[in-house]
Amino acid sequence: DILGLVELENTDDTAIQHLRDRLNATLGPGTYEWVRSPFNGQDTIRVALLYKPGRGRLVGSAHATDPSPDQAYTVFKRPSLAQTFEPAGGGPRVTIAVNHFKSKGSCPAEGDPNADQGQGCWNRLRTEQARQLGRFLDQVRRADGSTHALIIGDLNAYGGEDPINALETAGFVDLIEDRLPPEARYTYFGTH
Repeated sequence: DILGLVELENTDDTAIQHLRDRLNATLGPGTYEWVRSPFNGQDTIRVALLYKPGRGRLVGSAHATDPSPDQAYTVFKRPSLAQTFEPAGGGPRVTIAVNHFKSKGSCPAEGDPNADQGQGCWNRLRTEQARQLGRFLDQVRRADGSTHALIIGDLNAYGGEDPINALETAGFVDLIEDRLPPEARYTYFGTH
């Protein structure tokens, strides 16, 4: 019902509109719509949300980690996008936040706090992005009257790494850990 997209070309809304149009050409007119982001950032790629209007309605406008009202932008080059939804049949509101945290590549020089120290490069920055995301979503949920929030997208972190731990400290639940038995989970390091 709701799709989070990462690595979408950041050229106004042309790419997301084209994707929506192609989906609707296949699935039927009006099946999907996109969430209008208030701020897409300066990176060449961005995140986006598609949703089925027949399954839920938007509550207010979308929120993004934006440099004017939100100091968190200093840690986000690709802004997080959050939208609160209300199910079509009623029920609790839920905020969906799609994200694309800093990658583990393009390492800074040795001695830099973001050099690889066992969790890939830029771990310190991704951890700060996780902390800021937790604060940002608390503000969004209060503003929109949402009782739940779901973080989706590419956090460029595995379970047990610092960014995931920071989100758990902020009160979020790792659904892979919570819902899947250990033998069904996967990680870069593998299981025994």
